[in-house]
Amino acid sequence: MTPGEIQRALQDAQSLHRDGRLAEAEEAYGRIAELLPGNPDLWHLLGVVAFQQDRPDAAIERYRKAVSLRPGFAQAHNNLAIALKSVRRWEEAVASYRAAIAAKPDYAEALGNLALLYIEHGRLTEGYALAERAATLSPESPQWAEAKGTAALLMYDFDLAADLLRRAADLDPNDAAIAFQLGLALEGCADDEGALAAFARASELEPASEEYRWSAALLLPRILRDGPDVARMLRRFDEGLDRVESALPLHSAAGREAALEAASSVSPMGLHYLPGDHTARQSRYADIVAKSARAALGEMPPLRPRPSRERLRIGFVSSHLRDHVVSRYFASFIVRMDRGAFEKFVWSVSDVRDALTQEIARSVDRMTPGKPPTAALAQDIRAAELDAILFLDAGLDASIATLAALRLAPIQLACYGHPVTTGLDSVDYFLGSAEMEAPGSDAHYREQLVRLPGLGASIQAPPPAGDGRWTEALRGDNRPLAMCLQALSKVPPSFDRTLASILARSNARLVVFNRGERLSRRFRDRFDRALDEAGLPRDVLHIEPSRDRASFMGGIAQADLVLDTPHFSGGATSLDAFAAGTPVVTFEGTMARGRQTFAMLKMMGIPELVAADEGDYADIAVDLLGDPAKVASLRERIRAGAPSLFDDPRPIAALENFLRERIRSSGA
Repeated sequence: MTPGEIQRALQDAQSLHRDGRLAEAEEAYGRIAELLPGNPDLWHLLGVVAFQQDRPDAAIERYRKAVSLRPGFAQAHNNLAIALKSVRRWEEAVASYRAAIAAKPDYAEALGNLALLYIEHGRLTEGYALAERAATLSPESPQWAEAKGTAALLMYDFDLAADLLRRAADLDPNDAAIAFQLGLALEGCADDEGALAAFARASELEPASEEYRWSAALLLPRILRDGPDVARMLRRFDEGLDRVESALPLHSAAGREAALEAASSVSPMGLHYLPGDHTARQSRYADIVAKSARAALGEMPPLRPRPSRERLRIGFVSSHLRDHVVSRYFASFIVRMDRGAFEKFVWSVSDVRDALTQEIARSVDRMTPGKPPTAALAQDIRAAELDAILFLDAGLDASIATLAALRLAPIQLACYGHPVTTGLDSVDYFLGSAEMEAPGSDAHYREQLVRLPGLGASIQAPPPAGDGRWTEALRGDNRPLAMCLQALSKVPPSFDRTLASILARSNARLVVFNRGERLSRRFRDRFDRALDEAGLPRDVLHIEPSRDRASFMGGIAQADLVLDTPHFSGGATSLDAFAAGTPVVTFEGTMARGRQTFAMLKMMGIPELVAADEGDYADIAVDLLGDPAKVASLRERIRAGAPSLFDDPRPIAALENFLRERIRSSGA
């Protein structure tokens, strides 16, 4: 063919490509490539058309040919990375994006794509910085503003996320995903009205999305306005459950897939921050999740354990097998379970990994990382032929709860990553704490409650306290220093007056921690009413900016007293306080979520810090804030008793014995 004929053939091939006639375009490109095998542009086009036909392996091979012929071919490096990412070859994808950026430093698309990959894998600071570079180079591109907002959202900087996602929504007001992300950010800012409007906009733009519909129907406030607001929000939640359930689109494949996506994404975790017993509500929600998951993936037949195995096969599933409070509590179940007696299979359902993830991987027989589609993950778990499976964080991650709604092993157990029932009829046992559970607390679980010794977990001790001198300025007027370490959403409006009365009677200053300027401002506006009623100056409440772990621990060590919250008490935060030697005043509570600190004090033999009611709570706190000698004595007792809270081997041994017994009896 003459050069002119080749040019016309290329134009014809490109025309076929533009018209979507991909197979014909590929054949046409291929004929030209036979004539011009050293032309990188043709190999790139062949890669593009292969990828568009869902043949990533062929696309990867062709893109590699293109960049071998022209090493500085930035677009081919970028597209190679996209293809590698699609088959989960993450490190190779990173290298290809970096090659594209090296070839063309101002290549906004490659910068943004690498940002998205980093964000997906939890490298949020790096991802944000790359997205910021992409947005600077391409300021009118909404996807890079969205990428920055997503990174901020995942870093729990809801204020920044809301501003960035608002910018992205202004750039593309018709993008449903951006509107939804904006709703999540506004929800994190405690802007309930704004969040509902954003969710409604997302649903309007994409009415087939069940995730958007569920999120609007089941939204719960981060900061309650007043006491009656609790009842209003519970009524709203109940009505939302009615709406979600009555309109489940399970009559079509697309509808079932949409319901599965919603079930795997939406969680009513905040329900349990509200006062009351919500077991029935949680179970009703769990039934909707189960109905959606089973409709999409099919009913899975029962399984039987194999007790004759030399090593019983136990599975563990979690999305938090890294430096996280879930692993702080429960990684020891995996790492320290007897490898001679148990074959340990782990599914780390996340693309975020760190040194702890690697440590866990070394201690097990099989570690499967990553977050594939729910159907593929469920099939992989069932194919492992487990004798029992433990879901470590079904209450914290909707995708884990959706897996737990399926029958993946003969015996299914949940840990108290969130100390409330999963509500799922497919979870057989809930692993609770002998010290935390009340005598009648079996009624709080749909599962059969198993009371493991102590705190029900072998919990890792926190790191040593760092520099706490930042608290010195807060004592400038010689005030005692009290802290509330809990998220502000766990402070109910009814408790504001109790806290204000403590401050009035003790002349103390109360420190809480900033979880976002807008959220904190909403809390401050509400709490200031209690301060005004008590005749107190506003500065007796101090909202401290977020601090790194060592500085946070150092501040706790300098506090005179920690004030726990009712209904949902401190768990990890109370452990931090006791590790620092600081007393915590708490309630006994009626449900496990309100009895965590109580259990710790009971184990240490310090019952005098447990209040009978809010009046008694205030009396205990005022007494301690005015008696440094008594606080010093308590610190000594706490330092002596705190080691019993950490690295307790008894729950692991008890779990092993329970699994042996249940597997033997179930397989008989």
